[in-house]
Amino acid sequence: MQARLLVLSTLCIFARVAGAQSLGPADSLPAIAPGARVRLEAPGIVAGDYVGVLRERSLDVVTLAGPSTTVTVPAARITVLQVSQGKSRLDGAVRGLAWAAPIGLFAGMIGMTEWGRCDGRCGGDEFGYVNKGVGVVASTTFSTALIGAGIGALVGRERWATLRGHGDAR
Repeated sequence: MQARLLVLSTLCIFARVAGAQSLGPADSLPAIAPGARVRLEAPGIVAGDYVGVLRERSLDVVTLAGPSTTVTVPAARITVLQVSQGKSRLDGAVRGLAWAAPIGLFAGMIGMTEWGRCDGRCGGDEFGYVNKGVGVVASTTFSTALIGAGIGALVGRERWATLRGHGDAR
């Protein structure tokens, strides 16, 4: 019984060591067709995110055509690799809404102090039209957020599928 357990544990250890040293799919890049829009990070080769069109790829080198130059990157140096899935109108609308709503709130707060003041018929209360001031804030916030969502939907936002991330094995 102990001999079987010893043999099984030894086989498991050898299988794990052999699997860790083998060159498998984790060491090569995922299949990407030339012409695909790619975003990658390769410290020491490119600064930050580099976006370009894949021109050529082999097992150990990727060639990208960027906005101003062509870059050749060793596959081993790529820490993050993403492929574009096109533009999303919904993601653009959400981003536009997220940008425009705080701007509208700020503009509404300014408008409330200007248009919410009493015009002399309030009976001594300087900000007699409290509901009018709140209405100005709400309507300005809503309308600006709606405009931002519309502009964001028109512009769109590019979606990226991550093929290799920071935590992946290489």
